[in-house]
Amino acid sequence: MNSKKGQLTLFIILGLILLILAGVLIYWYTLEPAITEKLPAIAVVPEEIKEVSDVFSSCLKENLEQALIQLGMHGGFLETKTFLHNSLSPTEAGANSIKLTRESSLILPYWWYLSNSNQCDRTGNCEFKQNKPSFTSIQQDLTKKLKEQIPICIALVQTMPGYEVKAKEQPFFDILFQKESISALVKYPLEIKKGEVVKTIDQFLAVVDLNLREILDLADTVTQYEAVSGFLGTFSYNIINYYMGLDENEIPPSNAYTFDFSAGKYWTKSKVKETVKTLLTSFTPFLKAGGTQNYQYIFAPKGLADPERFELLYNREFTLPLEKTFPSLKIRFVYLPDWEPYFDLDCNGELCLPESFLGKFNFVFGLQKYHFVYDLSFPVLVEITNPTALDGKGYSFRFFLEGNLRANKPLKTDTPPTSTFEETSNMMYCSPEQFTSPPVELSFIDRKTKQNIQNITVLYTCGTDTCNLGVARQGILNQPLPRCIGGLLTALKDNYATSYTLLDVEDEAVKEAVILEPYVKFNVKAERISLRKTPQGWIADEQGVVPLRDEHILIIMTRQSKENEDKYSALVELYGNPTREQKKTIEIIPGKYNIQVVSMLEPEKSLIIPKDERCWNIPKKKFPLKKEKECFYIPEKDIEFTKEQPFITSQFSYEWSITPQVLDAGREIIFPYPSIDIVSLSQENRKIEDISAVNIVQKIVEEKKTFYGPKIT
Repeated sequence: MNSKKGQLTLFIILGLILLILAGVLIYWYTLEPAITEKLPAIAVVPEEIKEVSDVFSSCLKENLEQALIQLGMHGGFLETKTFLHNSLSPTEAGANSIKLTRESSLILPYWWYLSNSNQCDRTGNCEFKQNKPSFTSIQQDLTKKLKEQIPICIALVQTMPGYEVKAKEQPFFDILFQKESISALVKYPLEIKKGEVVKTIDQFLAVVDLNLREILDLADTVTQYEAVSGFLGTFSYNIINYYMGLDENEIPPSNAYTFDFSAGKYWTKSKVKETVKTLLTSFTPFLKAGGTQNYQYIFAPKGLADPERFELLYNREFTLPLEKTFPSLKIRFVYLPDWEPYFDLDCNGELCLPESFLGKFNFVFGLQKYHFVYDLSFPVLVEITNPTALDGKGYSFRFFLEGNLRANKPLKTDTPPTSTFEETSNMMYCSPEQFTSPPVELSFIDRKTKQNIQNITVLYTCGTDTCNLGVARQGILNQPLPRCIGGLLTALKDNYATSYTLLDVEDEAVKEAVILEPYVKFNVKAERISLRKTPQGWIADEQGVVPLRDEHILIIMTRQSKENEDKYSALVELYGNPTREQKKTIEIIPGKYNIQVVSMLEPEKSLIIPKDERCWNIPKKKFPLKKEKECFYIPEKDIEFTKEQPFITSQFSYEWSITPQVLDAGREIIFPYPSIDIVSLSQENRKIEDISAVNIVQKIVEEKKTFYGPKIT
């Protein structure tokens, strides 16, 4: 009995050992498919036909090299037709790739990107996806490409004088990854005849000088680091934070206070966005990775006021601390202003103003609190190069990462992407085999002209999957689609509002016209209604006039978006001084808008509210019936308003609806606005209470909505 137990135990141990060995082998071959360190042995080619063998192998090598170059240009893929991109908003939901420029046909994948809407909440509850190749997919792409090109190589050797070449079987390809090269082993029996000599060559080997494995390793390492650390989001906030402040060329700060009676410094969101784009363009190239060939420590220029801060920013904050070293590779990061970022700033509409307080504590004081929160998503091109690869010609590999910042903090994940050396899943829903519905005929019509819109990009979303249906060149798309109940059709075109249409695709043919709204351009004017100070209070004039020469008027229109509609806001800046640069036009579509109007007096010559002596009778403690006069200056010193510290003369908001009929009939919008006439008051008649007179403007507008509403002509 004990002998049987011993034998059983031995068999169990042997079985476990075999199981472990099998598991290790399966894991190894799954993890790194088709990776070998040694080239296979190739039979010696007879001298009589060596010329044919050399030409054929050279042709294979050239095709393999060209395929690898194309692979590097497309981030590890040879085909990008199924990739989804959005030229107008490259970081929006569903886009897993990006066009290098709007005019370019070159499409590169995001290896790591935010997959759901840019509106995902600020708590970090956002989903990420990857669009990365694997060694297996690269192997398959290269095999397919070589198979397509091999007839060219056959035709080439068949035209060689003195030889007859016949292919006896179909070719078999094996792509091999070595440490310093990539090889294509082609099993392709060729019968070669020269005179009376007939020989057969069974195998050909093409070897390209390229360590693609090392390049993919660096690309994978950088992608993993972005996923778990959000270094691009951190980098973007560092440069934004560096340029925050209240000086003329600075952007809204995350936290600052000032004590004065002016409106404080203000910004427009669209201008801040342009500044951030400029900062990204200028500073992204300074990003670098430690341990790469082009890593360099940047020293502060001589004479710089704060050299330590400079070197901290440009070295520690701009450097990826990679655990591995890649001394033969260079890496660079690029952002171009053509790649429109998602940008949001928690302003009141388009205008970014501080919170202002006017208080009293034995003296009158003014307080402005600046607290702004930045949201940002932006694409970054990552280019890895090996200058000595391809026999000294050099090799470049490019892909995109998406940087994300929410509420001044980088977005990152606790679940990093799979390694490039591992298998990745394909987008099954959008694969060609899923387009099985009956024909779906869609026409895209301009609401105003009733004509088809040419070159419109069309997307179809079902659940979390979004498929790129391509471009409707003539404004018509007629093809099967993936089946879906509750699908969403999206149509994108410059100068048109993005269209969203619910579309069920089942077992019946569909024919539908999709109407798109063109943006209509209007000229804009502002009409000033003076509010004059009288003993009865501030009274409005009956007649409108042109703005004052020192007046600056901001008009912000924000469309109330419905479900599945894009947010839209537009800004007009007008000045009473005709020599100043102004934005006098606006583009709008029908809908309901929130209108916000702010006017500020920015005097070239200082406008003064003088200190004012005010006295109170204060009872004495011992003799309460006796009173003693006590006087104070309010304010304690003159208040000065200048071009840099403006005086707000008007601030109000209201709702306004515009129909297609009204929109089509006009070309100009006039915005009346009531404005505190502080200028006509003599200096001695100006009081500190006049600063808060702007608070009555909203009430005046609400009482006479028709009079103060926009007028279209």
